[in-house]
Amino acid sequence: MKVKELIEKLSKLDGALEVLCYTEDPLLVGKSNLVKALDIADVSETKLEVSRNESGEVQLNFTGKESQRAFALIEITADL
Repeated sequence: MKVKELIEKLSKLDGALEVLCYTEDPLLVGKSNLVKALDIADVSETKLEVSRNESGEVQLNFTGKESQRAFALIEITADL
């Protein structure tokens, strides 16, 4: 999702609402829960390289290379 798309979706909501993230991904939720609630800790812009390792997991590389792309990062935490 692009920043513009996120802003468009959020602009349709009440601006006083608290934002909460969640996932149903079994790798993040664990076996004892159906969902995992997450809170937004920070939002920033950074340049990084995105790749996949041998297991197919996404890796974020902060190498300082010119080939890096700019991203808006949303840092999340399970500490509500």
